[in-house]
Amino acid sequence: MTVDPTLPVTSRRDRAGDPNSPGDYERRPELGIALSGGGYRAMLFHLGSLTRMREGGLLDEVTRFSSVSGGSFMSAWLGIKWNDLKAAGMTDDAWRRLILLPVLELSRETMIGLTIETLGSYPWDIVKGLVGASDLVRTLQRRLRKTFTNPATGKPYVITQLPASPRFVFCATNLESGVLFRMSADYSADYRVGALSPSDNAQLELAMAVAASAGFPPFMAYTEIKPASGSLIQYADLGRPNTPPNSAETMYEKPYIERLRLCDGGVYDNLGLEPLIKSFDTIIASDAGSPETHPQLNSKSWIPLGLRTSLLLDRQVRALRVRMLMTEYSRKLLAGSYIGIATDPAKYSTVPNQLPVSKDAAKKYGRLGTQLKPFADPSDHQRLTNWGYYCADVAVRKYMGKDRHGAQRPWPAPVYPFPESQYQP
Repeated sequence: MTVDPTLPVTSRRDRAGDPNSPGDYERRPELGIALSGGGYRAMLFHLGSLTRMREGGLLDEVTRFSSVSGGSFMSAWLGIKWNDLKAAGMTDDAWRRLILLPVLELSRETMIGLTIETLGSYPWDIVKGLVGASDLVRTLQRRLRKTFTNPATGKPYVITQLPASPRFVFCATNLESGVLFRMSADYSADYRVGALSPSDNAQLELAMAVAASAGFPPFMAYTEIKPASGSLIQYADLGRPNTPPNSAETMYEKPYIERLRLCDGGVYDNLGLEPLIKSFDTIIASDAGSPETHPQLNSKSWIPLGLRTSLLLDRQVRALRVRMLMTEYSRKLLAGSYIGIATDPAKYSTVPNQLPVSKDAAKKYGRLGTQLKPFADPSDHQRLTNWGYYCADVAVRKYMGKDRHGAQRPWPAPVYPFPESQYQP
């Protein structure tokens, strides 16, 4: 994206026109895209939503992707193919060859053989998960390393090989500091513990960043990252704008600066909004978090009860994030669009030239499990991608029909990525 230098930096208070508006941080006139967690359900939903965004030229404008868990699978693949995609002109053929079909193929591979939502019904799977948590995360790291290895060199991609622009940010939760740990080509840090030095960041494998972002506790142990130099540097020493000063919250001390213990970014923020919400004046959030609560509970055992509590906390945190985002949109503090897997087509009846879609699609695909293995019905992979495409099509055409200068976006007629698998009206 080329930012018009004549456009002023936008603050929340200026944007709201209300001196009592909360907060005083500034937002730049830039577009950020957030990709939520949700395992392969999220990866394929985002694949569809990004496909439609590309057709409308939005990927030419984005300056930052922020991702969590399953969204990080999608973001990492897009990151390693970005330069090739741009060199090919971001054409339909290049997108299909470099992104659409390879990510669909990736979803056919088993990374981890568990489905989070149904573990409460299978006690032996719970026991295996809890006992083998370290083995599971090592298995995930090993398989991701295979996926994110440069075929030209035979070496794993490192995070600094991703493009400088747009910036790809992978979100994890630091289990010891209790805050978000963000990983990207320019820096990897959380404000309490500190940051990887530039030389250490240059050795951070992309597979480890994705594993840290996607390792859902307690069924997978934390991903441990040890700085090769032996220690983190202080966050304030990064010299970045708006860097918070060292404070009473700091944890810059041993043993925390000698190793990082990271888990699924969704524990802290399952939408991936945190790296965008304070800095960008336009945000598109693609949310594939399951809307289902799986109400049937047939056990009084602490294990399924603990699992159910964990799932409810996850959904409540996500609901609060969505509510915050919607409030910012409605008060015109933010521009952009929310693309949700629970989209109700009836609410977008005013959007012209819509594709045929089943009225039950949101319920069906929202119920797909949070897992890193293929779905039971192989056709769900293409149909879920189509559903993400549909949800993005109606949401961005309704709320982002014009660019920031008021010019109409040239949206081509929508066509499902996999028309042979399209929904019946």
